Amino acid sequence: MKLEGKNILIISNEPWGDIWFSKHNYAYELSKKNKVFFINPAAGWTFLNLFRRKVEIRKERENLFSLNYNNFLPHYFLRINNRIVSARIRKKLKSEGIQKTFFWSFDPARLFYPQLLNAEYSLFEAVDKYRLSLKGERIMNANVNAVIVISEDFREMYESFGKRVLTVSHAISAEEFDIQNPPSVQPVTDSASALYVGNLDHRLDYRLIRKMAEKFPEVKFVFIGGMKITDDPDFADLFLNKKMPNILYVGKRHFKELKFHIAASRFCIAPMLKFEGNTISHHKIFQYLALGKAVFSCEFSEYKKFSHMLYMENVHERLIEKMEKYIAEGEADEIRKERVVLAKQFSFETIFSDIEKFISENP
Repeated sequence: MKLEGKNILIISNEPWGDIWFSKHNYAYELSKKNKVFFINPAAGWTFLNLFRRKVEIRKERENLFSLNYNNFLPHYFLRINNRIVSARIRKKLKSEGIQKTFFWSFDPARLFYPQLLNAEYSLFEAVDKYRLSLKGERIMNANVNAVIVISEDFREMYESFGKRVLTVSHAISAEEFDIQNPPSVQPVTDSASALYVGNLDHRLDYRLIRKMAEKFPEVKFVFIGGMKITDDPDFADLFLNKKMPNILYVGKRHFKELKFHIAASRFCIAPMLKFEGNTISHHKIFQYLALGKAVFSCEFSEYKKFSHMLYMENVHERLIEKMEKYIAEGEADEIRKERVVLAKQFSFETIFSDIEKFISENP
């Protein structure tokens, strides 16, 4: 089965916007050969939802549309609400001339009956390590045709549902390798900058960030992304009270601008805390590698097979020692070229080819 000429529904637990995760990138790439409807998560339920029945579709780019709806009933009535909402979405799609769909969910806890959305084929893609604790999650796993996971670490859980499971890596767009056209905005980084791209949330190791900033006052540590944490004292010191002058938080930037900020930086960081599911892989790593950047991070289990291209350490002092040597001595041009070659092996073209083969062999 080719991923071409289809009406694809992407079910996302994050809304369409400037900050992109895996599901946003999938939607963008799939829209190059298909018509894609990116279904945003519904807002929290209120009594007024009983009178709000409208499903809205907005064009985001050629062949890519976002779709908004409201939950009719509160979460307690999950199954009934799912049927009502699915019927409304199905009716709206039909009014747009959409009959059969290809259902591709990144959210295991809602719209969990693909058949109600006229799906001719359905996939659930697990990019996070879920625990089967969400309401509706088991229903989704039982009803999709197949499952995709981004790590062997949680493949077995989905096989227990009797599902065919394909393991793929995080993917990267071919566009991320091209920085020939100058950006429309000035990069926030320069040759003396270290860059982190992603949300500032509970997953980051703020103690390590503090140690880096203290050890290398000449390096400007730049952070791009949303701010989603307030209760960590180290976070508060660094980003709210601004006690380290070489830490710069610049807020959100559109995903397609990120490569210019990455390209202008000296190196990149991914200082994640070590707990279950948080150190399997990291969405931005291949973006960094696509531009040949050195990356200093915790140990990611999925990247051990090419660990010589990354600077990965779980012990703070050892990671800082590696950073100190890199800042003082640099590294060979050859390793930068190898990173680019490696990143190209994980292009969306390659990943889509693997998925097409998988669903053709597992109808």
